[in-house]
Amino acid sequence: MKCVCISLLLAGCALSAGAATVEYGGTDKAVRFAAGEMERWLARADGSIVLREDAGLASQEWRISAKRGKVEISGRDGMGIVYGVYTFLEKHLGFRWYAPDTAHLPDIGGRSLKVLKIDERGRPAILEREMYVGTDYMDPYWRLRNKETRRAGFGVGVASGAPRDCHTFGWYAKSINLKDNPAAAGVDAKGKPTGKFCPSSPEARRLVAGQMMSAIRADREKCKAAGMPAYAWPTIYELSQDDGGAWGDCLCPRCKAEYAASGSWSGMNVAFASEVAKIVGAEFPDVVVRTFAYSYTELPPTNAVRAADNVSVRYCRSFVFQPLTRETDCGRTLAEWNAHVVKKHIWSYWRSCSGPLFPMVKPRRDIQDEMRFCRDMNVYGYFAQNEAPLSRSFAMMQHWLFLKLAEDPDRDAFVLSDEFIRAYYGKAARPISKYLDYLEKRQTECHSRIDRAFLRGVHSGNLAQYVQRAYLDADFFRVVNALLDNAERLAAGDAAAALHVGHERLVVDRAMRSMAFQLSRQGYNPDWDAAAKRVEKTLPQLVGGWCGLNGKNREVRLNAVKREIAAWKSGIAELPDELSDRDVWVWDAAAIAGGFERDVVVDDADAMYGTAVRFPADKQKFDPPRFFAGAYDALGHDGCELKLEYGQIPADGKYHLLRLGTIRVLSPAYVYFNSWNYRTWLPTIGIEPEKREVWISAKFEGPAFIPGSTAENGISYDGMFIVKPDAGK
Repeated sequence: MKCVCISLLLAGCALSAGAATVEYGGTDKAVRFAAGEMERWLARADGSIVLREDAGLASQEWRISAKRGKVEISGRDGMGIVYGVYTFLEKHLGFRWYAPDTAHLPDIGGRSLKVLKIDERGRPAILEREMYVGTDYMDPYWRLRNKETRRAGFGVGVASGAPRDCHTFGWYAKSINLKDNPAAAGVDAKGKPTGKFCPSSPEARRLVAGQMMSAIRADREKCKAAGMPAYAWPTIYELSQDDGGAWGDCLCPRCKAEYAASGSWSGMNVAFASEVAKIVGAEFPDVVVRTFAYSYTELPPTNAVRAADNVSVRYCRSFVFQPLTRETDCGRTLAEWNAHVVKKHIWSYWRSCSGPLFPMVKPRRDIQDEMRFCRDMNVYGYFAQNEAPLSRSFAMMQHWLFLKLAEDPDRDAFVLSDEFIRAYYGKAARPISKYLDYLEKRQTECHSRIDRAFLRGVHSGNLAQYVQRAYLDADFFRVVNALLDNAERLAAGDAAAALHVGHERLVVDRAMRSMAFQLSRQGYNPDWDAAAKRVEKTLPQLVGGWCGLNGKNREVRLNAVKREIAAWKSGIAELPDELSDRDVWVWDAAAIAGGFERDVVVDDADAMYGTAVRFPADKQKFDPPRFFAGAYDALGHDGCELKLEYGQIPADGKYHLLRLGTIRVLSPAYVYFNSWNYRTWLPTIGIEPEKREVWISAKFEGPAFIPGSTAENGISYDGMFIVKPDAGK
């Protein structure tokens, strides 16, 4: 054990006789931060606290001992000590950090630590815990206090190294220069080079291992130069297939033979990663080489191939509407992977990844069952993909609940969520709780009614796309809006609670707006003026006050806020005459632009809601003048396309409705605009996988289209329409 007891009298703490002191003799910045918080919060308590290192403890493990007013908190290194500090504060003194803007910091007053009798050790059940929130970011100190292992303050956690934490095959293929190393190159079925490496090639394995070791050395030099403690250095290095669903790395006779022997491409993938890991492990025994069980490598091998002990397989088949539990197909597949790999990671999708966001949660029962199953399967790490928390229902509750259950799956998800709701929504807790119960109930009912035969062949991850229509209806919005009306009344006077209620309502209002025409046909016509006022009030506060947005990202988001508010103020646009009696789903420019670079959304007074998508002129081809756009169902290989030559293109500088054709609307499907480089995923939420017409609204400007025009050449798009072919009758 190492402990040099030097009392830290940190800034903001003028300690008096009998006040608690925190003693720590190291220099770790994270520990000093946690010690400072503890000393500040316990300034008037009576007792002493010693923080020390204990080499006998495991990584992330802590030990807490308390008797006769002296508390000792130990960890193998700074990470274990920090986790012990926040566990002590949370478990034994009642502190909570629910959200970056919501915490419970009890006034300990003159309480004596002498009443505490503790002797316990603890360690999180799942050792890598990450909720990925995209560019909305999250306060790193909030993550630290809740023991998240990625993007936490001071780099505390489990880090991945260069080049990135997923999809690295392409990077390695480029870095080893296949032209100069033909023995490492992959080939197609005809023996022609693919530009990718051959995973069964000993030369490829040697070269990839060499590149990985170079990356590790470079990472460690940077960490040393930055003064980072060793526990924060990257220890996971990714060796995983590029994104997509088709095998294309190598079809040489040796690769095909390995495939035949293992009954799956995953067998060769595991063998490849293991051979690389053996080379890397000789120099870096602490490094884990991680690969995927995803798409064509999802199913485990049928033979006895087994991953090296320093290889982890990241299994990617847990979804909002299909939890990873013992009773599900994906759970049974994970259990089968146990015969082939010791270290397992999970990539779980906590949101739908197609189309606009809408009221939806990962049910609490599923979260709890999934964390318990992962614990029982000895899962090492869990990555929850859950971008855009500022646009999600119950986003903060889900994040906090995930971290609590990943640490200790035996805790009760419903008790935890009730605690969070009371703290986060204040006096509005009761109607908000009823809303959450109702949302989970409607989702579950819809999922249980899915016609499995109808959806045969649809990847289970896309099931979320086809259950929405049954619950996002007029009855749903009537019930939810009544609950939210009550929640708003109860939260009045509590600025934080009112903003949190407003956040939940924002998701509901946006969903209603995207469904305005369907809801009207069902006899439900919300007060759109009231909704617009709610958005105008809530959105600037939500985005402007979010701690994770700063710099250029903040400026971009606030500009988007202005455009969205302007669109709401303009009211609900009328359908074009050609579609006025049709069953139509409408998306405006903001939704269309979701998959593109942010600078393509421009103000346009002629556009449907005052904004349009206009791609940069220097990236378009207007000589000869032409236009084409289409839609494509990537799963069913079903597409349609509209082509217009000069003379057919509208030349009046006004928006025109253009019918691209009919495809089966089934995720993943996308629309492309005058270039394959500009495409966006079709927002298929709420639409059954059936034939639908795809229309867009576009205008053409500049001399390429309008003789004598002095405007810049360009094409603008202000709307996209998904139309039922039978005209809704």
